[in-house]
Amino acid sequence: MIEPCKPFSDTLWSEVEVWSRDRIETFQFEQLRRQLAYVYERSAFYRARFDAVGFKPADFSSFDDLRKLPLTKKADYLGAIDSSPPWGSQLACDPADIVRVHFSSGTTAQPAHVCWTQFDIERWADLFARYFYAQGLRRGDIYQIMVGYAWFVGGMAITQGVQRLGATGIPAGNQDTRRQVETMFRYGTNAIFVTPSFAAHLAESVAELGYDLRESKIKLIGLGGEPGGGLAATRDRIERLWGVRPFDCYGMIEFQPTAWELPGRDGLVLAEDFAFAEVLDPDTHEPVPDGTPGILVLTHLDKQACPLVRWWTGDMVVRDSRAAADG
Repeated sequence: MIEPCKPFSDTLWSEVEVWSRDRIETFQFEQLRRQLAYVYERSAFYRARFDAVGFKPADFSSFDDLRKLPLTKKADYLGAIDSSPPWGSQLACDPADIVRVHFSSGTTAQPAHVCWTQFDIERWADLFARYFYAQGLRRGDIYQIMVGYAWFVGGMAITQGVQRLGATGIPAGNQDTRRQVETMFRYGTNAIFVTPSFAAHLAESVAELGYDLRESKIKLIGLGGEPGGGLAATRDRIERLWGVRPFDCYGMIEFQPTAWELPGRDGLVLAEDFAFAEVLDPDTHEPVPDGTPGILVLTHLDKQACPLVRWWTGDMVVRDSRAAADG
């Protein structure tokens, strides 16, 4: 008999969520030491980049040492793939250990693959379960997942997170408005994950299809896949249409998931046991203090297949290092 995963408490999926700042930093430092040694040993791409600046993982003695390493940008990643097709010189695992491959959308460059080992997949699912649990999803809830599955990374990841948590997942995809609405009402869907634009479209289509949104059981709306979830006007519109306050999440194919909102809604909370974050001036590439806009740069702490060191996301953020309102 397979036992379902159990949360840490009635409100927390993992004890990581209540670690002190000191404990988080101690954990990150030890993980970075191990991860830098791992990528140097296993990834030809990173070994060459470390050697080019004379950096040895054994010399890592403080977080400041990470800035001795070059930033990794999308063009670098694509170049690594092109230099050693099909998987690329950035790969840090045996190709036989790859159990999943997804591809970027190709919005800003040619579609690029990202690989996962079984460990990576399990880690991925647990992170999604953690953030759904924090937003109120529980066993017995019915989560209709209205984002793409073909090629796109989001649908499969969300489905696995819902499954890990123990809720009922409906992998509905992002098409066929009538069937989406009929399914919601027929099966008592009470939570949905959806792009902001599709959320608005669905709400406006319900009456046309003969249903009353006030009679739906929806209590939880997760937004992703588009930037609208972070825009006040878009969020307010969705809340007005559905009568439910939506939650935003932030992620990218290379770092899934990165951060999510808690019920307190005082900003996106970073999974700091999964990724080490820097916020850098876009021109000087020097760290900026809390409260100052800068580019988010991320380093994996335990990724096996396609680990990234100092990944330049290109996204402007403002960091607040205080504990979230919800703990």
